Amino acid sequence: MSTKIFNAYRVCDNKIETVFKIKKELEPLYEKWVHENLDQFGHQSLNDIKGYMHKGYVFWDVVNRYLGYGQEAKKTFSTPINKLSEYDLIYVLEGFIKQNENGPLNFDASMGLIEHRGLIYVQFFGLPDRSDSAFGKYFKKLIKNRIIIDRHYQNQTDRPDDISDEDWEKRGDIWDEIYPGGWEGYSTPSQVGFWHEFFSRAIYILHSYAEKRDKA
Repeated sequence: MSTKIFNAYRVCDNKIETVFKIKKELEPLYEKWVHENLDQFGHQSLNDIKGYMHKGYVFWDVVNRYLGYGQEAKKTFSTPINKLSEYDLIYVLEGFIKQNENGPLNFDASMGLIEHRGLIYVQFFGLPDRSDSAFGKYFKKLIKNRIIIDRHYQNQTDRPDDISDEDWEKRGDIWDEIYPGGWEGYSTPSQVGFWHEFFSRAIYILHSYAEKRDKA
């Protein structure tokens, strides 16, 4: 049996306008989340992130092109990343992201609008909506105010204690109907609904981070 994980909610008022309102409110939270991660990442040195560069070529290309070898190279590699020039900062950040799909700069996040049997659902990928972060607080507020209802489901674990067997099985049936081919079949998120990628803005944010840093 393949693993199935669906991080999703049902929209209580069943209105598309509500989905777009959620999207609009998530945008600044996403942007802040990216900047906070960039700021934290920027205080590390190139030596600190060397372990993440598992393929090596981007990291060592930076060594040879930007620094060369010797004492000066060693000194600069111990300097915080946010002290690099704008060009080299963006070069390092983009190269790091390309090599580390699940690294600390993984901003890949999206949300989808799905209709099933006359009901509207929103599904999320990549956002820490069930954590203690600003995202988690935002989603808890939406649930408390009956804007959305939790409809997540995963088949590789027992149901949570606060969900009945009947409700858990019903959720599984719903997602099997929405994705009849499963993750390993012909059904994909883009085939069953409309999708918005927050990540499409990440490169712009990398550049704006560098510009903001240089103006500080």
